[in-house]
Amino acid sequence: MDRQVNGDFFQWLMTFLQVAETGNVHRAADLLCLSPSAVSSQIKKLETDLGQELFSRHRKGMTLTPAGRHFRDESVPILENVDRLRKHKHCQSLLSGPIRITCMNRLVLMLMPEILDFRKRYPLVEFKIDPASPYRLLRNIEEGIVDMALSIQAQFPGSLKFTPFRPSSAFLYSPRGNPFNIPQNPSWDDICATPIIALTVEGYVNPVLASLPEMRQPENIIVAVTDFLLALHLVRSGLGSCIAPPLTPLEFPDDYAIFNIDHIFPIGTLGLITRRDRYFSPQAKAFMDFLRERYSVK
Repeated sequence: MDRQVNGDFFQWLMTFLQVAETGNVHRAADLLCLSPSAVSSQIKKLETDLGQELFSRHRKGMTLTPAGRHFRDESVPILENVDRLRKHKHCQSLLSGPIRITCMNRLVLMLMPEILDFRKRYPLVEFKIDPASPYRLLRNIEEGIVDMALSIQAQFPGSLKFTPFRPSSAFLYSPRGNPFNIPQNPSWDDICATPIIALTVEGYVNPVLASLPEMRQPENIIVAVTDFLLALHLVRSGLGSCIAPPLTPLEFPDDYAIFNIDHIFPIGTLGLITRRDRYFSPQAKAFMDFLRERYSVK
């Protein structure tokens, strides 16, 4: 080693990670039980020691520079390994530590059985799940806030990697008994003629349409909601029909008239989004392999 790392460096590092997570010196100071001036001083000392500016300062807080994101991605696994060695001196093979995942709200329920099964094998693994909109999902990955994202395939920046698992489908959900007389293979005009319970995602009345801006928006919208489980409840009550995002989990599928509309919308693919240059902790790698085994087409 060119030089020794003293104990202060590890304190600076912990402070750096807290500021990186909160984006605010005062919030980080409260969590660390330090004064804001002490937090600012430690960040400045760390930047001086590394010879790099780790944060961009602005009125609303602090954001990581490219150098700061790289330093965070490299330092988190090191601290996790140190913590693992400290806690499990005689059981180094036992996985532990956090796994950070983001996914759209509709996929959280689908993911829960896998999380529970994985924790039965590795009870010391902690999951941190951030339900997010499509835009924030990609931002979380690009900025290194999470390890991975479970998503339906879309267009991604070149810095991100998509690992496909299995095909998904689009469906129209209508009240049981088909009270709106929807044909078995409905056209888009047939769908637009029914009362629509709209899902609002970033300005679109339905997430499926977000990737197809050339299609006209339905005009017969009864109500717009942001939660798909609420939309399903309204469909079940007979209020209208709703286009289901792919792979939506259903508790009571017999309560609906369900129409496959793959002939209208492209079939998507469920998979994992990761950053190409990211270091993955042992527990994150193990969970990615676990999901690949569970979700991949046999």
